[in-house]
Amino acid sequence: MWRALTQLVALNKPGNRYAPDLQSWVEGLLGEAEARRDKSLYPGRSLDLELAISIPSDWSPASDDWAGNALRARAANRSATVRERGTAALGLWQRAMDNEELSLDNVINDLTPLIAEFEAPTNRPDAYQGMQWAAATLSQVMDAKVRVCREWPQDIDEPWMHNFRRAVRYLEQQAIPPDILPATRDLFEHSLLQNAGVYRRHAVEALTAGGWTGPVTSALAKFLELESDASWIRIRALFALGFLRDRDRSVGRALTAACKAAYQNLLTSPSQAQIHEMHAALFAVGDCFGASDVAEQDTQRVREGIRDVLTGLVGSQLINEKEYFSVTAAPPLNPVMRAGAEARVRSE
Repeated sequence: MWRALTQLVALNKPGNRYAPDLQSWVEGLLGEAEARRDKSLYPGRSLDLELAISIPSDWSPASDDWAGNALRARAANRSATVRERGTAALGLWQRAMDNEELSLDNVINDLTPLIAEFEAPTNRPDAYQGMQWAAATLSQVMDAKVRVCREWPQDIDEPWMHNFRRAVRYLEQQAIPPDILPATRDLFEHSLLQNAGVYRRHAVEALTAGGWTGPVTSALAKFLELESDASWIRIRALFALGFLRDRDRSVGRALTAACKAAYQNLLTSPSQAQIHEMHAALFAVGDCFGASDVAEQDTQRVREGIRDVLTGLVGSQLINEKEYFSVTAAPPLNPVMRAGAEARVRSE
């Protein structure tokens, strides 16, 4: 329901007699969001954070900034994903840029220790490169006094960044008309590098609307082939592949390979980021090949390709039956099991 609520807030007009009820309802839901996060089917999607960022300033004034409190809680939550924490931290900055009542100096004071935490490898050893990237982009927008990154920090010398640049060069070699190649390249970069989650999703939506999804999905598949370690950015590539819904056979092969690789990680004491990667891979399969208008043979081909993953998840000792059917329990692999069920139901 989060996106529907965000639309209701966006469509609200001054003087609307239902506004106080809507405001009270949304405030209550966001106040409960952090406690309910562990029971969510897809907490990393950050849709509740998108709602918090969209709250009008007169609903959440500086004297009682409940929307900002929701963002601060998620940004400080060390069990949240890179996507969630980056979106929340940048959301705090974006709201301050839009609302003069929210002091930029106060927000900088709030975000400075958070940036230091993001930069410390020991806090999230399974995703520290992603947290450092979030810190770098957050520092850049704060220094430049802009809402969101449009150019990327240049001092990042990490394997994932080298693989990203190789994927960009691969995209540039595809058959894209010269007049739309620059915009396509920029949107591709934002779909992987942008830490402001709302803008990253908008980039993927723009790529979908543009129609040239084939070259983009090929470049995303190339990136997944090149980058096998950094789960935090592989998750972004998987999300984009699923969201673009290009059902080419090469996409099916890329998602099948991603599911198999993520499943192998689960068998050997997986990190939190690797569990999220398995979750994202299964959701991407459901998003891309689970729609009712997908050709049966394409669906069947992908489903058969990941059958050993799905049966392995359900039939193995990775999680017991009680935990699998419990919504209130929050074992580490519960999100994976729910995503597996979702992928199976959609493909059926």
